[in-house]
Amino acid sequence: MIKMTLWRKSFPWHLAFPGMAMLLEIGTVIALWIICTGAYGQPAWIAESLIVPLTGLALSTGGIIGGILAVAGVYLLIIRWRLWVSVTLIALVCLPSMLCACIFTYALFVFLCLA
Repeated sequence: MIKMTLWRKSFPWHLAFPGMAMLLEIGTVIALWIICTGAYGQPAWIAESLIVPLTGLALSTGGIIGGILAVAGVYLLIIRWRLWVSVTLIALVCLPSMLCACIFTYALFVFLCLA
């Protein structure tokens, strides 16, 4: 039998996925705000040729990777925690992350059709 290392026993990795999904969605909103203020603010410090790639990168990261992290978080919470803990964490953390990921993915598809 292979012994588990100390870091696997001490940190609940199945709780990290929902948290990372939520932080990624918040980071995507902040990145989009920075892109908009940097491109369309009074002192425009982002070049006009970089607006489209940066927006596409932010939307794809928030939509696709955030959705994968949220779904993985739901799965890990369901199989590793009690029902009331999983339902609470799924309702408070995973569902808003999934909703944001769906909105960002839809915005990415619309953005790619118009760009």
